[in-house]
Amino acid sequence: MEKKNQGGPLLIDLGLIKEKFWSVSRVGFEKVMSDAPSVWGGPEAADYEFEKRIIKGICKPFGYGLVATCLTFVTFRISANRSFQNWRQRSFGIPITYKKTPKPKESTDSNCPEWKSYSARQYEARAAYNEEYKSLPWDMVLSMLLGFSITALTLRTDEWKAAFVEAPIFPGKSLSCKYLCNDMNALIHRIDPSVWRNEKKDDVLESLRIFTINCHLRNEILQKIRQKSN
Repeated sequence: MEKKNQGGPLLIDLGLIKEKFWSVSRVGFEKVMSDAPSVWGGPEAADYEFEKRIIKGICKPFGYGLVATCLTFVTFRISANRSFQNWRQRSFGIPITYKKTPKPKESTDSNCPEWKSYSARQYEARAAYNEEYKSLPWDMVLSMLLGFSITALTLRTDEWKAAFVEAPIFPGKSLSCKYLCNDMNALIHRIDPSVWRNEKKDDVLESLRIFTINCHLRNEILQKIRQKSN
């Protein structure tokens, strides 16, 4: 819900405010990660070292989840492969797990030994293909579920919140400030004052408030540094 005034529409619905907050955060973070490789590896890399270390630290759970997803999927696909199971049975005596499909009955019109051999090989090839690939969707789903679970278990929301609100006052330069401060300041000025009175303990509003305060603090510090240098 929006409330009209002379300065433009004011937001009074908490759900809409949160939606806009997460939208701004997502777009800003995408821009940060898009520029990060070139900036962190560029001539000014030392100026972004602190921010780089913080962001890499809080993003580790996503890396754990991705690795778990890939390893699980590869393990499923290898273990379902008939050639691998046959090799494992020959080498270590481990029983195969796939179902051996009975061969079709030989046609009375195909009594030639070469034709029988060819038909058998073709049928076995098709059966092996179907057996291996019919489980592919389940392997993908289970692998991704495991990856998401690993990420959820290792993700620390308190660390994300702390890193977000403190980003403007990180030592050195900051991509987070470059892509988030202006949009967050614009958002907080669109929130109706009544929201702050009624929702004093909301985590999203508190994060937004502290973040914008730190953005202003950073700007003041930078202005003082520029004045001294001049």
